[in-house]
Amino acid sequence: MTMVELAFVVRQGQDALACEYRGINRADTRILIFDRLYSMANRELAAGWYYSALNAGRIELSQAVFPLPHGLHHENPEVPYGRELGAGEAFEGRFQVPLPVPDRTPYPTLLHRSGTAPGDFTELRFTLGWAPLPAALPSAIAAIERDGERLWLLPYRLALGLQQLVSVERHLAGCRFAPANAGQK
Repeated sequence: MTMVELAFVVRQGQDALACEYRGINRADTRILIFDRLYSMANRELAAGWYYSALNAGRIELSQAVFPLPHGLHHENPEVPYGRELGAGEAFEGRFQVPLPVPDRTPYPTLLHRSGTAPGDFTELRFTLGWAPLPAALPSAIAAIERDGERLWLLPYRLALGLQQLVSVERHLAGCRFAPANAGQK
């Protein structure tokens, strides 16, 4: 049995992809879903954030702890908050992706993107990161309450080590992807 049940709907408009997801925590314990990101620039939780990239000819959208690129050492990697969900609890979220789909990761200039060129793609995968809520955490790590949600900011290595991924694939009518390095020499 899948611990996190996930449904994903994408509506393709002329200027954007309207993305919605819904799910249920099927685990018999409390979990965290990594779908809340704090915007340092705006000093608030970022509404409708996502990462996007091109992988094996498919557009990848995600809300998850993003692994550091190989060889990168970073003292304070970007980590989304984990939204706490009880056993059997439902969740949902939505975000919009402009067209053409941008290359949007925490480290766009550091990721190797050779061979990635603008193009039309018909396959899309949405991935959501989640983790069991650890039974014991250091006292310095405490939940915060925001908009009626209980959120946890775990240290990067702990969040990445606990994270599990659930994905849903969808077919598109044809969607343009614009990598960050398009047109650069």
